[in-house]
Amino acid sequence: LDQTYTRTAIEKFQLFNSRYPDSDRVQEAAHYIDEMRSRLAHKLYSAADMYLRTDQYEAAVIYFDLVINQYPESVWAERSLVDQINTYVVYADNSVRSRQQERYQKAVESYETYLQLFPEGENRSLAEEYVDNARVALAELRNDAQESADTTAATTN
Repeated sequence: LDQTYTRTAIEKFQLFNSRYPDSDRVQEAAHYIDEMRSRLAHKLYSAADMYLRTDQYEAAVIYFDLVINQYPESVWAERSLVDQINTYVVYADNSVRSRQQERYQKAVESYETYLQLFPEGENRSLAEEYVDNARVALAELRNDAQESADTTAATTN
């Protein structure tokens, strides 16, 4: 659905608050702004979730990023960052071997961002579970690469 009216309403409430900062209705307008921004964030989050459920990982990551960047104050931002970590892990799990390390690494980077933005986040244990999976997979990839290098070196000698 088109969100033009919602964005226009936010602009009008912001204009009201800037023109009449001493009004009794400033708090009410701010509440409406927060509510509408949360709805916009939820809409983007739902799109990202749909992309994740349909295995369109790159699109999911983009939409999770949009929530995080455009609505960092919303409850949807923390959820998006946790789900982004998971998306990178699932994406890497389903990727060709040559792209896995890069995608697991992005999961770790997203987790580090999570810690910066939400050090006491309510979904931290879930984020830690996802990043632990990424770190284990990265370690396995490094071990496999080292074993391949050792085998190659042994056969050339």
